This record gives sequence, structure tokens and C-alpha cells, in this order.
Amino acid sequence: MNTIKSGIMRRYRDEKRYSQAFVANKLGITQSAYQKIETGDVKITLDRLAQIATVLEKKIEDFIGCAEKSSPPKDATVQHHKQYNFMEKIILQQAKWIEELELKLKTKDNEIEDLKRRLAFAKLQQSST
Repeated sequence: MNTIKSGIMRRYRDEKRYSQAFVANKLGITQSAYQKIETGDVKITLDRLAQIATVLEKKIEDFIGCAEKSSPPKDATVQHHKQYNFMEKIILQQAKWIEELELKLKTKDNEIEDLKRRLAFAKLQQSST
């Protein structure tokens, strides 16, 4: 299973010279809640990880991987394959969301066109009376 690299959030935050309070504020959470995320005391969603990555100006994949660089996985190929599969799932989910949003947009566009036709018809009826 993919995990967030130990200490990586703090390292990226330190590189930006951001305080925990600053990052927490950007995320709309308390400093103590962010501290628990940063120390790995709580699990986070992919969406939350994406938000953190945005604040720290990093890619999501920069956070994913083995626990420590000093202790690389025994089989790096398997680890990379798992990371690839994880990222592929993310991309497929995002593509699905895009399709859903495009469908909703098309539906709304059709509703707008229908309302325009009704309005034009109503104006035509009103002018003929």
C-alpha cells in the first residue's frame, strides 16, 4: 500500500519556510489538526493530500512512497508498480469526474436552450395579444 513518506510534509513546509499555522489556515483547519496530519497521527484523504500539495507547491506523487529514504523498499520495482497503479487509479477517477461534469454541463446547456425557446414563445404570444 502506498504511504506518505515519513517527514516529507515537514521537509516541504520547512523548504517554503511556512509555519504549521500558515498551512493549517490555508487548508481551513486548526494548527493542531495539521500537526496530526504532518506527524502521521491521522490518515488523510487523497483530496486533503492534493490540497496540501497545492499549498506546498508540490505534486501529489512527491508525497507518496517508501517510509524513509534511508530504508528503501527491498523490491523497488514492486514499489514503483504499486505507485504507478495508485496514480493510475487517481487519473481514472479524475477522468470519470470530468465525464460526469461534462454530462451535467450538457444537461444544463439543454435546459438553458429550452428556457430560451419558452421565453421566445411567450414573448411571441404576448406580442400577438
